[in-house]
Amino acid sequence: MDAKKGRRGALLSPQGITNGELLGVRLPRSSVGGPITPGRALVHLGDGELLTVQVPLD
Repeated sequence: MDAKKGRRGALLSPQGITNGELLGVRLPRSSVGGPITPGRALVHLGDGELLTVQVPLD
């Protein structure tokens, strides 16, 4: 529950808009339920904004 307490974390493949509640954010419908993209995540740093990040393959 450290992610919930700190309100920071990454969601790798959210499948519902309520998945962001763990981090204290509301997910837009366009961010959920789509195909899983390896290396992509929605990141919340505690400021209320969601960032989409892509981790490069080495």
